[in-house]
Amino acid sequence: FTANYEYPKVTKYIQSKKMRKFLNQMNSIDESPISTLSSATDVYTPPEVGAEIYIGSAVALVPIIWATYEFWSRIQTQQKCLVCNGSGLVRIA
Repeated sequence: FTANYEYPKVTKYIQSKKMRKFLNQMNSIDESPISTLSSATDVYTPPEVGAEIYIGSAVALVPIIWATYEFWSRIQTQQKCLVCNGSGLVRIA
């Protein structure tokens, strides 16, 4: 393994080049769009909620309702079990 003594110089050059590019971009930003956003005549209008939101929400509930049904039906089946007496534990003698 040999040390590369040029590496810090190259890194500093790359960093300074990136910094110069960044500073040039910051200096070239036009501030006029920012000033137009803060005008007092702007009125907030809430977004419109379409039918797809309500339909999507209802469809998203289907798996939850189905899982709840399956879960409770399996609990009832287990509680009726004569081998484990509803505990879910079966002893193998």
